[in-house]
Amino acid sequence: MRAKWWVAVAIVFLVFAYTQIMHVGVNRDSVIDLVYLGGPDCPYCRKWEASELPRLREMPDYRHIRFTHVPKVINSPVPDKTRLPSHLAPMYDEMIRQTRGRSGSPQFVLLVDGRAVDGGFGTPAYHRLLPTMSELVARKLGG
Repeated sequence: MRAKWWVAVAIVFLVFAYTQIMHVGVNRDSVIDLVYLGGPDCPYCRKWEASELPRLREMPDYRHIRFTHVPKVINSPVPDKTRLPSHLAPMYDEMIRQTRGRSGSPQFVLLVDGRAVDGGFGTPAYHRLLPTMSELVARKLGG
């Protein structure tokens, strides 16, 4: 019975996420950013970097996104705007909104033209945002 409940929740969540993504304006000139926040003090981050990052880099979608690793320690939230790469500094408020200022690692933020559209905490959040990223890339490419 418990498994059926989780499946129902997952379906409702995916439908909601898809409807939200359909409202995001994407065109050929859009910049899709995937920001990974994590550091060497985080065993989950090291595992993600060893197993998931190589797979991400092999995906065809990877050529159409801007991936940025923002180093941070587990017990810190998104680093201050002054410590972010220059292209992410204007997106600081959006990153804080998406992460809710939460500490912990790894964290992921997916942005389109500087606006956070998805993200979350942990490897499950990364896996959850991959279909969203692919949908955005497809829309960017006109598909």
